[in-house]
Amino acid sequence: MRKINKFILKTAKDKIDFKVWSATDICQKWWAYMKPLMETNPDDSPVSRNLKEVFYLE
Repeated sequence: MRKINKFILKTAKDKIDFKVWSATDICQKWWAYMKPLMETNPDDSPVSRNLKEVFYLE
């Protein structure tokens, strides 16, 4: 079976914005729903990694 890498981007104004968003009920439900399909942390949040920038357009 071929491994497919996927990523999702959620922009946040700052770390506080992300903490507020991640604490919402809908976000918690989404993480629980997606847990079988992705790598997760102990709190069900998705594992995140920094991506290497390969190009930039203005």
